[in-house]
Amino acid sequence: MALDKAKMWKQSLDYKRICLKLADHSSVQTWRKISTKSKLSATGADWFNLAIKDISEVHNEAKKTLAGQKTLLGQSVCVEISLKTADGDTMILETWFISLNHDSCDPNVKVSYAVYNRMSIALKSLLSVSRVTPAYKLSRQQGADDFVICYKIYNGEPQFFMLGDDYKTAKVGSVPTPVGTININLAYRTKLLITPQKTMKEIPFEVKDDHFKKDNVSPKRPTTPKPCSLGYKRK
Repeated sequence: MALDKAKMWKQSLDYKRICLKLADHSSVQTWRKISTKSKLSATGADWFNLAIKDISEVHNEAKKTLAGQKTLLGQSVCVEISLKTADGDTMILETWFISLNHDSCDPNVKVSYAVYNRMSIALKSLLSVSRVTPAYKLSRQQGADDFVICYKIYNGEPQFFMLGDDYKTAKVGSVPTPVGTININLAYRTKLLITPQKTMKEIPFEVKDDHFKKDNVSPKRPTTPKPCSLGYKRK
């Protein structure tokens, strides 16, 4: 019995590590259009039946964040999505935060089946919710000449005050495990304004004198999400 319990705990922790990394990748890559082909049989790379491209920068940031925890999910893990303009203005758009409630656990749940399936549903819910927030529309319009989407992964409590007035929260999913309940939540900005005290400028509204001259119109250049810690310089 002791060996079975130890194995169950190890499985639960392994699932949580993979779940956290997939959640980080999912929230950072929300702006990407994904097209995948069906497979007759899944492989070890297709965890939770999700085909999410592994970006090395995101993987390294997530790995670094998890390595900084004394115990897995001893602190909340937050993924902060922000917008940075070519002029250097920054605005936090949304924060995804994942936590573990040790007081709420299910010691009788089958890790290899129930926990796996519930985590799969929770991650799919994350992907679905990420495409209905105000930040998603902005992320589809980003370009190096106007603004880019950045991300930051950190341990600790989410900084709600950075989302401005009237921000909203949503519970994305919860997964009971033998060691506690994993909760995935979202807080997002509703007022998309850059420094409202100074300019009241809405993003991404822009007026150009040559707006109707086709020869001078520069196409949007899609960019990949950038770590906030690396900053952003106009090219």
